[in-house]
Amino acid sequence: MRGVRGHITRRGDAWRVHVYLGVDAATGKQRYLTRTVHGTKRDAERMCAELVVEAQRGSFGDTTAGTVGELLDRWVAHIEPNVSPSTLASYAVYLRNWIRPALEAKKLERIRPLDIDAFYTSMRGRLAPASIRKVHTILHSAFGQAVRWRLIAVNPVAAATPPRFDKPEITPPTPDEVGRLLAAADERDPELGTYVRLAAVTGARRGELCGLRWSDLDADEGQLLIERAIVQGKDGDVVKRTKTNRDRRIALDAGTVAFLARQRDRADERARLCGAALAPTAFMFSRDVEGLVPWRPDSGATGRFTRLRDDVGLHDVRLHDLRHYVATRLLDAGVPVRNVSERLGHASATTTLTIYAAAVPATDRLAADILVGEEG
Repeated sequence: MRGVRGHITRRGDAWRVHVYLGVDAATGKQRYLTRTVHGTKRDAERMCAELVVEAQRGSFGDTTAGTVGELLDRWVAHIEPNVSPSTLASYAVYLRNWIRPALEAKKLERIRPLDIDAFYTSMRGRLAPASIRKVHTILHSAFGQAVRWRLIAVNPVAAATPPRFDKPEITPPTPDEVGRLLAAADERDPELGTYVRLAAVTGARRGELCGLRWSDLDADEGQLLIERAIVQGKDGDVVKRTKTNRDRRIALDAGTVAFLARQRDRADERARLCGAALAPTAFMFSRDVEGLVPWRPDSGATGRFTRLRDDVGLHDVRLHDLRHYVATRLLDAGVPVRNVSERLGHASATTTLTIYAAAVPATDRLAADILVGEEG
């Protein structure tokens, strides 16, 4: 495009970038691209130069930066193919309940760090610090994409200050508490008892356990294949790969294999009484007699577990704490971090060390004792 030129002007505490795009062939009117830069003169000059280059390529049909709401619509559509359904569902809650009501009508290029900080302040007392930080993560990503799309020059969220959040200390249940849970579940709800036992033995995520099929069990070798998970998307439950997109095989003890055998017998008998049979792809934990509909991670797993733990008086134990139980028990027993990481399905041993750093000193003490013994 010939005739593209740009300049900047001062507008109060900001800079206004103007890029002339020539005459619109349809209307005969002159077209300008304008952007407001809340930054230094150098920031404005840099954006002006970049916009001139983009305009010469014919990149601009819409010459306005638009509103925050319009950005959010574009951003969600942009990231949707690359994030999990559960992540999208989580984002949708924060966008619907908090971000859109406060910000969507505002002009994108007029948002400043002060506005973002004021928004965070308005949520304090109504939303936990950890949740406000999730709002911050969403906004930082969306506005960062706006910078890459040349809609704004600087990401205002990068200069904002979300509330400090200290991660709570991991407090896994004790072996006695896990034993009480297993005993109560075996007596009151054997199917849940098998699920809880698997959680306390494998350390698998709740969605991974819900996604297990009978074909994943190798009873002869005492192994369980974990290659999928059930996640909750915005339009319902979805079967997907594991969180790290990697399969893993987990060794099972003979007692757990026996529990699974009894679970299979119960499933077969239930199907037989209804005049049906388990499907070849049947899920281990299912809501129908043929095993085609898996448990939901929330109501099928967490909901039933919560009622169980409340019945036995362990109100502070969460289902996810059984994953912590597996990790800390193994690390405390001296099992190498790499092996623990592979069992849990972490992306790397570094992730395991970061989460369970407090459990590693026991392993380090074991190493020290071995070295002292060698010197003796």
